[in-house]
Amino acid sequence: MRKKKYILFLGIIMTLNFISCSDDFLNEEPEHIYTADRLYTSLDGYEKGLNGLYAEVRKEFEGLGYTNNFGTVDLRNVLYMLGTDNMATGSNKGNVHKMLNSWGVANHPSYKDFDKYFLWFYETVNAANTIINRAIVSDINWNDKNGVNQYYRILAEAKVFRAWAYRHLSYLWGAVPIVTTETTDNIHTDFVREPVEKVRRFIIEDLEFAAEYLPWTASKTGTMTKGVAMTWLSEMYMALGDEDKAYMWADKCITGGPYAIQMSKQSTDKSVFMGMFQPQNINNSNPEILWSLNWARGIVGGGENIMRHESTLRYGDNRPKWKGADGLNLAYTEARGGRGWHRMNITKDALLLYYESSKDPNPVHKQIDERGNEFAIGQYFVLTDADKLTDNAGNDIMNTTLKRPWAPGDTVWLSAKKDASDKMTSAFDYNNLSDTKPVSNNAPYSLKFAFCDAGYTENTESHFSQIYMRLAETLLLRAEAAIRRGMPGLAVADINVLRNRANAKLITVDDLGSSLEEQLNFILDERSRELLLEEQRRYTLLRMGGEKFMYPRITERNLIDGTNFTLRDTIFPIPQTVIDANRTLYMPQNPGYAASTDEK
Repeated sequence: MRKKKYILFLGIIMTLNFISCSDDFLNEEPEHIYTADRLYTSLDGYEKGLNGLYAEVRKEFEGLGYTNNFGTVDLRNVLYMLGTDNMATGSNKGNVHKMLNSWGVANHPSYKDFDKYFLWFYETVNAANTIINRAIVSDINWNDKNGVNQYYRILAEAKVFRAWAYRHLSYLWGAVPIVTTETTDNIHTDFVREPVEKVRRFIIEDLEFAAEYLPWTASKTGTMTKGVAMTWLSEMYMALGDEDKAYMWADKCITGGPYAIQMSKQSTDKSVFMGMFQPQNINNSNPEILWSLNWARGIVGGGENIMRHESTLRYGDNRPKWKGADGLNLAYTEARGGRGWHRMNITKDALLLYYESSKDPNPVHKQIDERGNEFAIGQYFVLTDADKLTDNAGNDIMNTTLKRPWAPGDTVWLSAKKDASDKMTSAFDYNNLSDTKPVSNNAPYSLKFAFCDAGYTENTESHFSQIYMRLAETLLLRAEAAIRRGMPGLAVADINVLRNRANAKLITVDDLGSSLEEQLNFILDERSRELLLEEQRRYTLLRMGGEKFMYPRITERNLIDGTNFTLRDTIFPIPQTVIDANRTLYMPQNPGYAASTDEK
């Protein structure tokens, strides 16, 4: 047993250390650490405070911990992306991944990473509260260099950050304390968990303010827009069971501003759908992007994105075992996205969904839904001169099918292919995948984020731009709200916009199913096809219903992680350190979790 540890609840005595940045909030200037009293004395100071909050959001795609000789590890967003119906833990598991793979063993109040997440979100709440409360009473000049008053925009952005944090908190832990004041040196030990509905109405209040005062388009690269607030408003109202307002906010976002589904591609893009995710195309000219996140190498405040590293394969270092190609050691290259770690595994069920939405479901043909074809899902590697095609003794590795040594230009298929040397690229079949385990470093993987920094093919971190929110999610929220309002025809129209872009099979009302449950399951399937590895899937499943949707879909469709998943696990336990620190007032634990003082 380890000695019981106490934290100053939520670390709320902390104020984020904000780093001085220029207008694009990534270019380096001399570093300054500010106190709040020093920082919030000018418009520039408030902008710097917001920059610190943008950095907090970027942490979703950054690491939770560090090793002594490797770098950033444990991608933060796996807590709400993996262990779901469409994404499982991969063959290389970090700390959080292990919990998502062995629910009964590691999902307990003293699990060592829960309080890190809890603290992260409440640090963001406190930083946002500091901006909001100080701005309201500040007498600074709010005009920018162009004479435009920025007061309401500053408040709106800070309120979205606060809503962002409470959205995470309410989905992960349910009832949580609502804090609206700036905390400096006062230690609180009497926080009260507020009901989930109250927390969500508080989120809505912040988002409705933001929907009024944020700009329709990003004021500078990487900043949020009205569409962000409107999309989350639609989601929050849906979570409260108000489908009319959910539809209204999604519709207002889709029809009231400049946003549109991206329907064209650059000449170098392999498909319209995947063109959106190419770093060079993630900019303000794409009308589908509501919010993008940016990183930069070698710059103070530039951050470190490890999404690519965690979601792609470690295909070199003699790691994979390919059928008919054991022993091949592929080089890490920029074209292949650099070295990955395979900590994420797309479930077989999620991949098979793409056959259902294809014009021709026969995988031998090429009419596969573009969201699940070879340009969107990594299925094979083409050998090059950079690859090592001999064994350790220098002997050629034989291609047993072609009865000759492997050679540059040959195609090596991943685990879903029965024969690694089959020349029919369109013969790749997801039906050949294992239902119950990820094949070590040898499984189909998403190519949405498979980009490494130029010249840094073996690094953990990358610094490419990444889409955080796009209009396709808003469209699917409107479709869901339409179904809940008894207007399936409108839902079909929205779904078909996305299917048309993906060259997929268009649907009719009959395809949705006859019952509400069938229709909502159809929406969940379509969200998986469109938003795989983008949406915070755990939240979507929980919002639909922990018992009716989340539990059965995880236990039936994720046979890698779902075998030990229980209804208790739909909500995580309040960290024991938080409960221990709230010494003045009893704080109840979530149902099903016994109090524990041991860190396991």
